[in-house]
Amino acid sequence: STSWLTERNGESKVAIFNTPLFLWMLGIKVIASFLFASNLLISNYIPFVNYFVEHGFANPYQHFWELGQAISFPFPALMLWVLALPRLLLFPLWAWGSSVDLDIFIYRIPILLADISLALILARWLKTKQDKVLLYYWCSPILFYISYIAGNLDAIPIAMLFIFLFFLFKEKYPAAFLFLGFALATKTGLVILLPFVLVYLILEHQRYLSIAGLMAVPLAIYAVANAPYFFQPGFWELASGGSDLLNVLRVQLTLSGNLIIYVAPLVYLGLLVRSSMFQTFNRDIFLMFLGFALGIIALFIPPAIGWYYWIVPFFIYFYIKEDRANRMPFLMLNVLYFFYFIAVE
Repeated sequence: STSWLTERNGESKVAIFNTPLFLWMLGIKVIASFLFASNLLISNYIPFVNYFVEHGFANPYQHFWELGQAISFPFPALMLWVLALPRLLLFPLWAWGSSVDLDIFIYRIPILLADISLALILARWLKTKQDKVLLYYWCSPILFYISYIAGNLDAIPIAMLFIFLFFLFKEKYPAAFLFLGFALATKTGLVILLPFVLVYLILEHQRYLSIAGLMAVPLAIYAVANAPYFFQPGFWELASGGSDLLNVLRVQLTLSGNLIIYVAPLVYLGLLVRSSMFQTFNRDIFLMFLGFALGIIALFIPPAIGWYYWIVPFFIYFYIKEDRANRMPFLMLNVLYFFYFIAVE
């Protein structure tokens, strides 16, 4: 019989956690969680969440907006609660005296859990290649730098997204769309994936009433999670990520007269139309379109450290699955990433 932890043949579903490479890298990530953080984490995210917790869950969006710190926390309210929860659960530590290192680690706990979740899902999808999942995902220099050096939070919404996909492919739709709602409520920009999810459900021949109900779930979760702040000053300016997404309009072609073609929306619409032309979606095709859709953001927005967490797990999945994949593109991605963000920036 099968269970949450074992396969029908008795093999562990979480065998990846018992490997030396996983445990060694886990130790490195925990140590790095105490030692490294960018100014973004220390000066923006931590003060934002600390204010929320220490002032009786007062509205931090309005507070920091009024202070003129419009980039303090570009995430909706569920991300705020995800980061606040470890702070609340471990509040006795602050009675003994807090420190910057402790603050940094506390706020890395959700990132670490998200990272582990992503590794487990990839290992479940690539059961015969778990050693490569450990090597290319769990030990990824880019993803390590984003989460444990820079302190970006992008692992959290992407983990929610992959949990959604895991349940979706098992046709456990209530759980799947619950996590899609969590993903959207931790990063508004993931709204760009909803049309592709809609196409997936249509191609799966779901009833239209069922589709409407399922698609309403993530929107309802987003609305409920953010309802206390919807009409308060500063929320949409900080939490929507609108300034980042609007940057896609900076890439444009000016034709004769006043005709302007916005390249990123055009590519996105072309991708969406192409997806609707399939007769059905299997896992790989759907993941491919999601990866391409997120890749448009990374391609047409001026490079940001955390955006690459949106596309690298998809890249790694296909790289591992294809046995004859050329290693050079993967190597060059790592080299060029660090060249830009360390040498250039």
